[in-house]
Amino acid sequence: MPNWILGGVLDSGAQRGATGRKSEILKHTGTLLLMQPAVGPAKHMTGILMGAETQDSHGKPFVSVVPDISVYDLAMSDSLIPVGRLIEAGFSVNHRIPSQAKEDGFSLKTVPLYGGTITMSDGKTIIVMEYAQHTWRLPLPSNKRFSKPKLLPRATSEIFVDLRSTGSSESFIDPSNSFHMSDEIKNVDDEGYVPVYLTQDQIEGRFQQRYKLMLK
Repeated sequence: MPNWILGGVLDSGAQRGATGRKSEILKHTGTLLLMQPAVGPAKHMTGILMGAETQDSHGKPFVSVVPDISVYDLAMSDSLIPVGRLIEAGFSVNHRIPSQAKEDGFSLKTVPLYGGTITMSDGKTIIVMEYAQHTWRLPLPSNKRFSKPKLLPRATSEIFVDLRSTGSSESFIDPSNSFHMSDEIKNVDDEGYVPVYLTQDQIEGRFQQRYKLMLK
């Protein structure tokens, strides 16, 4: 699958969500976090509300809000979605691999990268994960999977440990605020889209409909 763009990594070692994609910034929190990567010195990273683009088990695209404050760093090789914070927020994460698809009632013809499921906190929305490159990932909407990336992806993800934070105080972000793109996105302009529930909170950041950095 040389042209298959992969979604964010479901990472049990990540203490916070992390991304290097401007398109996943829903809001700047005004918080500066000192994070320790797995390799190298600690670095300050910008606090954000992170929205990971994905699709549900019926193929309906939506943006899933990652619980609590996440961080942004342009040097990130992959987006990281912290499994621990998902479970704490009421999500159910079931890691599986493609060879187990049949016993779980899935066909590899339909879901060739089957990697188990995530049941969101509403108890109804289900995401079928992808297992690729020995990691569990969120599926991207179907129309985004086969686009050629502009640059070759960097080799590895980084796992960050939260050392301390400065700036505004932290608050828990309700992940139930995930929104369906097909329901809410209309007349999207070049600057991106901010859903109504976020606009009411006077968001500074803007969500972009497309992965502009990944599409040529």
